Amino acid sequence: MSESPRILIARKDLPVNNLKEFVAYIKANESKMQFGSAGVGSGTHLPCVLFNLAIGANVTHVPYRGEGPVMQDLIGGRIDYMCATIQSGAAQAKEGTVKGIAVMSEKRVPIIPISPPPASRACPASKRASGTLSSCRRARPIRSCASSTRR
Repeated sequence: MSESPRILIARKDLPVNNLKEFVAYIKANESKMQFGSAGVGSGTHLPCVLFNLAIGANVTHVPYRGEGPVMQDLIGGRIDYMCATIQSGAAQAKEGTVKGIAVMSEKRVPIIPISPPPASRACPASKRASGTLSSCRRARPIRSCASSTRR
């Protein structure tokens, strides 16, 4: 079974431009923020839960019935972020309807060909040391989805 990477995307008007700013913003505003998923236990839910645990944030989860409705509400600014499938999330980030924050994968993803940073940039050392939060350890900042997919 192959790994299906996720992409952490945020509403386009969220005042952040990279993973470091995103984490700081969540920590400062966690009681007001919401993340969406395609349902409890889904492949779009668990990566965000692990990410939130890794950064020590308690953000409200809004479950939907499928990834399409979540994406619609993210584009509409009704939720703050989600961990989308790479295909749908990268396409929306490239179009500029959402902000691409990080790819959650150890390996290069062909649709977004950027190099991963050292793990220390994505997570606090205390969370990396636990070894239980691999999604956070794997997060790679997206410099620009649009420019990184062009040749």
